[in-house]
Amino acid sequence: MSTAVAERPQASQSSTALSPAQQKFVTVRDLLQKRQQEILSALPRHIKSDYFIRVALTSVQRTPKLLEADPISLLGALYQCAQLGLVPDPILRQAYLVPFMNNKRTPPRLEVQFIPGYVGLIELVRRSGELSTIDADVVRAKDTFRFARGFNPTFEHTPFEGDDHGEVVKAYAWLRLKDGSHLLKVMTRREIDAIRKRSKAASNGPWVTDYDWMAKKTVLKQLCKLAPMSIEAQSAVALDDRADAGLPQDLTLLVDPNDAPTPIEEDEAGGEIIDMPQRVSEQPPPSANGATTAPVTTATNSTDTGPLTDRVTEAGATNGGWAARTQGGLLLWTRDAALGDQLVASRNALRQFYTEPPDAQGRRKLLRIEA
Repeated sequence: MSTAVAERPQASQSSTALSPAQQKFVTVRDLLQKRQQEILSALPRHIKSDYFIRVALTSVQRTPKLLEADPISLLGALYQCAQLGLVPDPILRQAYLVPFMNNKRTPPRLEVQFIPGYVGLIELVRRSGELSTIDADVVRAKDTFRFARGFNPTFEHTPFEGDDHGEVVKAYAWLRLKDGSHLLKVMTRREIDAIRKRSKAASNGPWVTDYDWMAKKTVLKQLCKLAPMSIEAQSAVALDDRADAGLPQDLTLLVDPNDAPTPIEEDEAGGEIIDMPQRVSEQPPPSANGATTAPVTTATNSTDTGPLTDRVTEAGATNGGWAARTQGGLLLWTRDAALGDQLVASRNALRQFYTEPPDAQGRRKLLRIEA
């Protein structure tokens, strides 16, 4: 596999008086800020890019060894988090950034791996829409745990109520599908540690700081391989399997080294720019009797939120979302993929648009579309 030569941003001039570690942090910070638009494009709408980057920088500060890793691999791991909609915050336990020595490189170099957390994996598995319940837990030495295999496996777990409940001896995960069927997986401490031992992250990262959660995630991951999974969950499990096997994830391939950094621009209201499509010169579609229809926008004033009845003349994906221009001159935008698809599909058809009031540039955020 060829290795692309990627940009290595230089620390700003103000960092010359900083320590080497501080200079590396400035380099990473500048890289993430320059690539903020690409991160935003990958993130789901409920996660803001500035929040995501702040959390990423906090994680880097908590794990200084990440500053020694290839910054492009760090960017690739963050792209992977963004694509899956997981925040790399050890406290949230959605995803972890773990330094990993990739000996398959020439010369070997420290890279960053994406490790899905227990909470993150649960969230991804739920996206399949097939589950009604899913959970996992650890069993300690003084707990009471009964497990029966068979066509209808059952278990009973009664945690010890005292303070000294002993070390983890087992972990189990179970789920119930919407059709009423259920699956159960139980693993011993020896089986869990065998998986941990194969991982390059066995002696650092969440295996050290969050063993209980990693044990639960390990058994949950094995269970999920038997259950319906979303595409995102399949990707996370596959990447985690590579980490467990001590193999590189090659996340640098997610980063196009030839892309020019595109920092986020802001409009006067402080929001991200949505580039509107150019007005087209084509005539509006004819009506049933062959006459050319006129725009029928029903907005009564500049703050009317709808319904606004009009025809879309141009629509498509744009800078971080979807945008459209109507026959009557409305400028519509959304970051919602379903609404974006509706915009594109409704070209030249009469529709009612419900929107927020227009911003300083006259653009309206789309709320819904009705026929």
